[in-house]
Amino acid sequence: MCKSKDSENQEENKTEGQNFTCNLRALRRHCIKNRHDSLLDITAWAQEHFLKSLSVNTGRCVIHKCKLKLYHAKKKPYVNTFQKCTVFSY
Repeated sequence: MCKSKDSENQEENKTEGQNFTCNLRALRRHCIKNRHDSLLDITAWAQEHFLKSLSVNTGRCVIHKCKLKLYHAKKKPYVNTFQKCTVFSY
């Protein structure tokens, strides 16, 4: 089987961009301890801790790479005044 030029170009393009070379262990521990923090808070902590600029997308990729999930609170449904009155009337 012969590889075409298109597949070779795709493999080369995957290596473009900067690699995250900071300590993943420290970031992983911080995410586990502060799992209720937002992604912005975690990236702000990482920028202060590693003294490097770090984007939110990079933080999201690193968290996914460490097989972690951040806690997201469920949105509560909107209850209008009529629904409140009918619930309290019972």
